[in-house]
Amino acid sequence: MPDSEGYSNMEKETSKSIRSGGRITRRVLAFFACLIILLLLASRLFLEITGAEAKNGYRSRNTVYWDLEQEKKNSLDILVLGNSEAFASFSPMELWLGGGIPSYLASIPGETMVEMNSILHVALRRQHPKALLIETHALYTDLEPGKADELLLQQAGQNAFQIFRLHNLWKDAIEKPKNKRRVWKGFRLMPTIRPPKQLGDYMKPDDGTEPIDPQNVRILKKIQNICERRGMALLLYSAPSPKNYNMKRHNTLALLSEELGVPYTDLNLKTGEVGIDWTTDSLDGGDHLNLSGARKTTAYLQRMLQAEVPALSDKRSDPAYSEWNGLAARYQKRESRMLAKMRERAAAQGLTP
Repeated sequence: MPDSEGYSNMEKETSKSIRSGGRITRRVLAFFACLIILLLLASRLFLEITGAEAKNGYRSRNTVYWDLEQEKKNSLDILVLGNSEAFASFSPMELWLGGGIPSYLASIPGETMVEMNSILHVALRRQHPKALLIETHALYTDLEPGKADELLLQQAGQNAFQIFRLHNLWKDAIEKPKNKRRVWKGFRLMPTIRPPKQLGDYMKPDDGTEPIDPQNVRILKKIQNICERRGMALLLYSAPSPKNYNMKRHNTLALLSEELGVPYTDLNLKTGEVGIDWTTDSLDGGDHLNLSGARKTTAYLQRMLQAEVPALSDKRSDPAYSEWNGLAARYQKRESRMLAKMRERAAAQGLTP
């Protein structure tokens, strides 16, 4: 058996090991704390520097995250999410001019449901909208099988440390790419006219369905849970698009909205009521709407939103929104010039203005 001196030595060694382990733990924690602080500071630096370029019109895929940071806190009543079908069919300035409802179009080309979830989380840091309006085509952008959770975790990390997302904006700021354009609360004025070559009855009756990736449905349900916790209404709509919609997709989306218990508006079944003229309202052959078409769909969506979300109010006379009125006046001037050009182009192409 060890004698008393042996026990004493063992206690000293144990105490020494504990102290040494404690120092290592503190150093590791201090290292990670410093790393987190540096990442946060770098993220803010990248956001500010690259944001200055974005403000001047140099756009990239991730500029929407910077744009949302610039909106006055709790100033938006409607947030619109979706891919290019959304930014071709909804104009926040038209909604303001028609109903005095402040909104933001936070959409990007090819936006996936994972990105939609990420953009929503960033937007809700500063906003508490009354409703979330989602254009449904993103539900038909399939994810890599079994990758949804990994992608959601990756996006959550980028939301926490935006340096990992905004490094491309930094590159854009240096190289100054050619895709400089003005956006109006996320909307782009697109005046090109190219009608569909063969329209046909793309929404002809059909009892079939077209399945949606279950991963996308699961993410949509996550988004719905967020809306319920925040007291936000959730509404779905499908933009007019012969290339991307048909009756099978309509049936699937209608069943999904019924399952979720949320309103769904398919504008592909209401083109007459909306006033869509495919000879003048198509941007690129039946894929997206142009400015003329977006004005019509926004007017219809305004009536739908006012009916479904009674809490919405007209804020055009609210002094806190005076900047919106100034922006709307500039928007109208630019829009008028573009609409005049569109009429000239339609006449030159032999289309009905």
